[in-house]
Amino acid sequence: MNLIEIGALPPPPPVGRSGTAPRARRLSRPAPAAPRSPAPTIDAAEHEVLFGVLAPCLGWIEAAEAAEAALLRFGGLAGTLAAAEGELAAISPLGEAGAATLKGLAAAARHLGALRPPERPVLRGLPAILAHLRAAGPVPAGLRAIFLDARDRVISEEAMGAPDPGAAARVLRRAVALHAVAVIVLRHDPDGDPTALDADVLLARRIAGAGQVMEVALRDHLVLGRGAPESLRGLGLMGPDTVR
Repeated sequence: MNLIEIGALPPPPPVGRSGTAPRARRLSRPAPAAPRSPAPTIDAAEHEVLFGVLAPCLGWIEAAEAAEAALLRFGGLAGTLAAAEGELAAISPLGEAGAATLKGLAAAARHLGALRPPERPVLRGLPAILAHLRAAGPVPAGLRAIFLDARDRVISEEAMGAPDPGAAARVLRRAVALHAVAVIVLRHDPDGDPTALDADVLLARRIAGAGQVMEVALRDHLVLGRGAPESLRGLGLMGPDTVR
């Protein structure tokens, strides 16, 4: 009996022209898929800004779609506002109305950037105080106070009425209302001699003493007149417990 016919042995491999059996082919594996680039993200705060501006003219759904499309197209809020109006209008959810609205927002942003408030002067020491007074022009007559923050920057400069016994309370109440941590007091007599009076010394010591309790420091008390200003701190007349 032929063993090949009954399946006892596998048939021999076919022989090629060279007389050798062909090698078995290796199964090819599929090439690994290329890594996907991460989906672009949208800043939620920027989307909220555009949505709030566009919703009144486009409606809620359209505004949300337009804000997302614009942020993706131009890479963020800055790029969206810098884009040409025609480029914005070409975004279908946005259209001409939305593009005009965004260009108005861009113009407003540029305008607000140009309206930055000037830096507040820093009054640290007598030379800085005198330089500020010269730059500010003529000082009104009477009692005035300059209120300072923790960095000695001017918060406000205001008239405090007459230098009477209630002046110290008025100055300190106003300092607390402005959240000031320091104050400079000025008394200007345009026609008088800028010499410190007993009333000036008493007022300075009242403000300094009560201010220590209220955490409001008296930086100085200046007397202005026809001659050179006098500083009670420079004269040593503000008392030993005043805070510098």
